[in-house]
Amino acid sequence: MFYAYHPCDDAVLSVHELAGRNWRLQQRKHLMCDEIVSGADALGVLLMGPGRRPYWYGSVLDIDTARSLCPHNNATSLQVAAAVISAAIWALKHPDRGILEPDELPHAEIMELAAPYLGHLGGVYTDWTPLDGRGWLMDERVDESDPWQFENFRVA
Repeated sequence: MFYAYHPCDDAVLSVHELAGRNWRLQQRKHLMCDEIVSGADALGVLLMGPGRRPYWYGSVLDIDTARSLCPHNNATSLQVAAAVISAAIWALKHPDRGILEPDELPHAEIMELAAPYLGHLGGVYTDWTPLDGRGWLMDERVDESDPWQFENFRVA
């Protein structure tokens, strides 16, 4: 399992600016909120491995829907908050269950609570493998006999 998130171009530029300042914070900070005028956030899971095509399942929530559901939020904050609040509500309804790992929670019940705040929920199959587009610029050590080997995944 690997968590991957890629922020928008302006956020990446901001991190490069911070690195260029030797990791000293800028004097002025600006958190974007109302300036976000369009776009969506896709948050989900990519299931992949031998024997089947990779499958992505998740939430696609656009900024207008997020704001109509919960003013003063954006798609990312609402997707994260929906999961946290849903788990908290479930815990309050079931105080006798104690502390549980995420995979011990009843996903259907949690998703029923979160779904109204997640926009479009759905999945798609893809033909992508970690070998796609590799090796055109320079030779790389990859296991072409089995694309799903860990060494075939780049972690940057």
